[in-house]
Amino acid sequence: MCGAPAPLRAATLLWVGDVDAAWNTNSSGNTNWSADALPAASGDALTFGSAGTSGTTLNNDIVGLSVASLTFNAGAAAFTLAGNALTLSGSLTNNSSSLETLGMAVSLGASSSINATGGALSFSAALSSAASDLSITGSGAITFSGLSFASTANKITSTGADVSFVGDSTIAADVLISSGTMKLQSGTQVFNNGLKVDGASSVLNFTGATVTVNGIGGGSSGEQDSLEIINGGTINVSAGTVDLTPSRFWMQMGTLNITGGSMSLSNTLIAQSTSAIARINVSGGTLSLTAANRFANNGTAILTVSGSGAVTWGAGGTGLSENGTGSIIMDGGTLNMTS
Repeated sequence: MCGAPAPLRAATLLWVGDVDAAWNTNSSGNTNWSADALPAASGDALTFGSAGTSGTTLNNDIVGLSVASLTFNAGAAAFTLAGNALTLSGSLTNNSSSLETLGMAVSLGASSSINATGGALSFSAALSSAASDLSITGSGAITFSGLSFASTANKITSTGADVSFVGDSTIAADVLISSGTMKLQSGTQVFNNGLKVDGASSVLNFTGATVTVNGIGGGSSGEQDSLEIINGGTINVSAGTVDLTPSRFWMQMGTLNITGGSMSLSNTLIAQSTSAIARINVSGGTLSLTAANRFANNGTAILTVSGSGAVTWGAGGTGLSENGTGSIIMDGGTLNMTS
């Protein structure tokens, strides 16, 4: 008795590029891939090394292509992958020291990872996810020109990475910086499920974007937190506009530095635990504290204003200290407290 045919195994194809720059070329049996194969509609792993005679700007001319992974091998040339949109259902890894550019739209078909373990990665088109998690790792710089994550059930976790946002993004996923740096450089960035900066090696830089951070259900404080700093994390604001007034700002143990731009906070909860030390330093730009603010909730909170920094402290809340120790250090700048 004959059994059912075995399912086709996903192939690993290496770019050769000896015909032209198109992914789907088949010229009398000659293709641009190893073993003169062509990518299957779904499930293959595509790898890139030497450029081949067709150069480094490649064209995905396959409609609806879905891949298990994209890998740039160690020593790979500096490629630009353009053409039709691509679905990624696995890992995208740069092991090369070269800058690798994704010029086509990429959507996540399953939980996926982006790893800049060698050189930098640049996404010059949108990266989107309907219902998938994303893990970002590696010491190489990763630049996104626009992210769209539709589901609040998903997470974006950045670990040890150097991530920059330069285009417009709308993100419903929960965003966690567990180590490394995230820079919001330009464009309009909307986070609808909050941002968390967790750990002494975690840094979030606002360097020019227009940012709105909306609340999440149940942060570490158990309330509606839009932006969280915990376990020694750092947030730096040097340019742009940061608006957290749609929800709240929770700062347990960490530092907020404002040297330029503007930041608006509402319903703050600062230094909740008795052992927490929270520092806010405003040496330039503006900080606006509106609505109910709970400064020095149980721990120690220190506001230092210096240089050209300007702080407006609105009415409501518990004043300088709720149950902890709160202090204000004026070394220049202005502080306007309204009643």
